[in-house]
Amino acid sequence: MLHKIGFFLFTAIVFTSCWIKTNDKILGQSSDSLEYDPSYEEMKKEYIQRYRREEIIDTTFQQAQGKVSLQLIHLCLFDSLTIPAKYNWGNNENFHTHNFASELRIFQAGDTILTATIEKDMFNTLLSDELKKYGVLMYPSLRDYDFVNGVFKIHYSLSIPLTDVGVSVVLEVGVDGTMSVKND
Repeated sequence: MLHKIGFFLFTAIVFTSCWIKTNDKILGQSSDSLEYDPSYEEMKKEYIQRYRREEIIDTTFQQAQGKVSLQLIHLCLFDSLTIPAKYNWGNNENFHTHNFASELRIFQAGDTILTATIEKDMFNTLLSDELKKYGVLMYPSLRDYDFVNGVFKIHYSLSIPLTDVGVSVVLEVGVDGTMSVKND
């Protein structure tokens, strides 16, 4: 009889717990706060902080011909670029910003194969007129290295700052010094 009462209590607890409403909390936060949308001013502040921040990619691969290295430093040019107010959803004013560029160097077996400055103009064949005028080259990342062909694939976002107007582009750089651009 005691066995049946224990089984009954166990079953009642299991079925009752299925009907208990939870508070949907993760680490003390409600589910509403998990979808945080920063304000325009917060995004603008974060974007402007990038002016003084260098992004660096420095990597080496071992091949049969020796080591192949890529060094890339992405930085603000501190030139002047004015984004028209129609793209500024934070307020109805022009946004004054700067272009960015990457300094790229490729080495093979200790020899410098390529030194180049990567700017948005290199991607003009892939860009709309508005991106040619107002787009900024941002967020470089090494996407891949093709060991067979000796080609680095560097990904960028080329977009109008603080908008969703832009394209994803790839710069392919060969260890022979050749460069080509493609849509991602």
